[in-house]
Amino acid sequence: MLRLLIAGLVLILPVSQALAGKAAVARGARVVDEWCRDCHVREGEQLTADMAPPYSAIVAIEGRDRAWFEAFLENDHFPMTTFRLFEHEKTDVVEWLLDLQRRQK
Repeated sequence: MLRLLIAGLVLILPVSQALAGKAAVARGARVVDEWCRDCHVREGEQLTADMAPPYSAIVAIEGRDRAWFEAFLENDHFPMTTFRLFEHEKTDVVEWLLDLQRRQK
């Protein structure tokens, strides 16, 4: 009986991690929509001097990985508006950025 329970958990764990990852991506998208989209150019729009680049350009730069995004979100970057995101929001934004990066490849 214990073996069946362990086997079931081994099978369920990757599925639950995938669902948790998708939920984090969705939460990250909501944070970006609420706090970041006013300054970052949306796909297909013209980049102007007062706008930040689109996310697709940001995630396409070589070396932009989880560690880079996490470090970036921990520091102030002027003239980028300094929003004080909660740690869980930063984590979700990183998941969203990494998901966007994967989808572009």
